Amino acid sequence: MAKPKSARPHVKAEISKQQIIEAAAMVIAQQGLGKATLQTIAERAGVSSALVVFHFKSKDNLLKMVLGHLREFYEMGWQAALLPLDDRAAIRLMRTVTFDLEFPRHHPEYVAAWYAFWGEARGGLLYQGIGRASDDQCRHDIRQIVSDVVGEGGYAGIDELCVAETVYVLIFGHWHVAHNETERYDLHLARKTCVDYLSSVFPGQAWDDC
Repeated sequence: MAKPKSARPHVKAEISKQQIIEAAAMVIAQQGLGKATLQTIAERAGVSSALVVFHFKSKDNLLKMVLGHLREFYEMGWQAALLPLDDRAAIRLMRTVTFDLEFPRHHPEYVAAWYAFWGEARGGLLYQGIGRASDDQCRHDIRQIVSDVVGEGGYAGIDELCVAETVYVLIFGHWHVAHNETERYDLHLARKTCVDYLSSVFPGQAWDDC
């Protein structure tokens, strides 16, 4: 059955908005925030600058939508990596670590867009308001899984917060290499650094098999 005609303009508008957001992310990744003008973004999206203004009103509003899009895209993959929850904690931890290490390889343009926001004062302020919650959630999830590894393995004397933060920072360091030294980024080596660290903290776990 055909959709009611009244629904079609709304669907078309949402498609054009998403098209503009994707175009903005690519322009930001390639040229930075400063050169990502509404006109440049409109040209990349293949629409008029008037349509961009109609949908987003201002560049700041569009930038916020881009950050929201990047966050939602990343979070979908992160949440999928956490499942199923009844797997051993070590398996879930390495699954999330592997997802994070593979992300710059599969989506370098999104990582470049994030770096563009992080590298400019204006973008940094926007990120603090929108992207920070995602970072906090990742930290929380890693801490919870580390706590589960401790509980399942019966480990004693483990500083769970310190271990979780080390894992988080180690992963982010590999993002930095993947973005700034692309030719040097070795996914196998990146994963091995995480496996070796976790093996030193939690001996007895078959981390290589996770």
